Amino acid sequence: MDIKGKTAIITGAASGIGLATAREFIKHGIEAVALVDRSPAVAEHAATLNAEAGRSVALPPCSAKRRATCAAAIAITSTGSG
Repeated sequence: MDIKGKTAIITGAASGIGLATAREFIKHGIEAVALVDRSPAVAEHAATLNAEAGRSVALPPCSAKRRATCAAAIAITSTGSG
């Protein structure tokens, strides 16, 4: 499956399997938006993932427990990506 240029919403991307999934998707050209519960981890991982990818990847903070933050993250993913 060709995922280059597509958008993924990845829950739990602050650590473990979620972070590994984000890293792997980004490596294969996807535009990944990570939804996490720990906002400080987003900035730290965004810098690392962007450096690894050599491009900018959207990683907005979001709490799965707060509908408004998820709506904002989904709005970001729906602009300009497949």
